[in-house]
Amino acid sequence: MAIAGEIVALIQLALIARIAGIEAVSLVEAVQALKIRARRERKPVPLEGNEAITLTEWVRAQGLGRWWVMVPNASKLAGNPGQRAAMVAKMKRQGFYVGASDYFLAMPQRAYHGLWLELKRIKGGSVTPEQKQFHVEMASMGYAVAVCKGFDEARQAINDYFGPNWANRRKQGDNHAT
Repeated sequence: MAIAGEIVALIQLALIARIAGIEAVSLVEAVQALKIRARRERKPVPLEGNEAITLTEWVRAQGLGRWWVMVPNASKLAGNPGQRAAMVAKMKRQGFYVGASDYFLAMPQRAYHGLWLELKRIKGGSVTPEQKQFHVEMASMGYAVAVCKGFDEARQAINDYFGPNWANRRKQGDNHAT
């Protein structure tokens, strides 16, 4: 019975390969060719930096640019490990806070003092324990906090922060409607 199931699976693979226009000498080659084609056809996941640019352009287009602040905590530091450690120590003395969100929207809305937004890649990004702690602290102090995977989620979080009337008033030309 198990052999019959395997034969059926192999025949199905052979048919899929033929339908896909893959000429292969063996089923192993057909499977490899199908895997390669699937990898090529996969849509690449945008980098977080590219999503951040799209988000910031959108925020500015909404008339919110002067209240949109980037916190450069994820900056890549140049130099050898010793130089990077010295730079991080100096940055901490200057106010660098491990775990702070990527962006702050400094516009109070409803019950919130502002919106802290953490932007992650659509796939693969994760929140660190320090970021989780920062989010808990900010929420306890009356700030809205959003962790968003990609531009679409971030745009939705901002729209949700302002509420449904904001989207309607924006259409009428009031870019910073409250």
